[in-house]
Amino acid sequence: MKTFKFTKRLFQGLMMVGAVQAPLAFAQNVNVNQNGTLVEMCAMAQQEVEQDRANVQVSYKFENRDKRIAADEVNKTMTAVIQRIKTSFPEVKIDNQNYNTYQQHTSKGQAKEWTVEQTFTLESKNPKEVPSLVSMLQEAGITINGMNSFVAPETAQRMQEKLYNEAFKDVQLRLSAISSGMGRSNAWQIVHIDTTGQRGCGAGRPMPMMAVYRKAMMDESPLAVAAPSFEAGKEAVQLSLWVAAKMK
Repeated sequence: MKTFKFTKRLFQGLMMVGAVQAPLAFAQNVNVNQNGTLVEMCAMAQQEVEQDRANVQVSYKFENRDKRIAADEVNKTMTAVIQRIKTSFPEVKIDNQNYNTYQQHTSKGQAKEWTVEQTFTLESKNPKEVPSLVSMLQEAGITINGMNSFVAPETAQRMQEKLYNEAFKDVQLRLSAISSGMGRSNAWQIVHIDTTGQRGCGAGRPMPMMAVYRKAMMDESPLAVAAPSFEAGKEAVQLSLWVAAKMK
């Protein structure tokens, strides 16, 4: 079998692999086999993206000895609130989560009030409208269980396409550096690409960090409620892929 000597020129080429880096991408774990013709590397790319969606988790609960009265109160309140949302925030998506009816008991097993509770999630394509939405809900006596902002799947998909281009540009730069260090022509054949993350390069899809959010302060009074502080943050969308290239 023909072997390739580990010359000073090859060493310099491999050092260039660690120095050449695209603005959003980098590669690591570069391996060259004994005849210097096969290169394996992990290429990664990352970009911060503005969070362009927001979720608000809400609920309304009422207790009464008569479960019919409790149900009537929850049904009327939630129907009115949903109608206000559709009128004032027509782009907000309403997703019903749960509707529960249960009876409470004392420690001795004696029956107490009935509780009726309904929960749902609101999704907005405009995080800036969330404070006004939450303030309106709190004025109606609705409980805010949490809210968060995130990157929409379609936005992450568009960014992923851009990051693939950045990662492949980085791979090309590193392969060029290796062939230059080996004194060979810059002619490579990509023989395998793995985007699953099974080779220790991370997952081959956008990997958002934990979304930044601030909870609203709840106010159960029927008085006007000030809008809560809510600022959509950024997420780092990342992809990783493993590439094997063979020198022609």
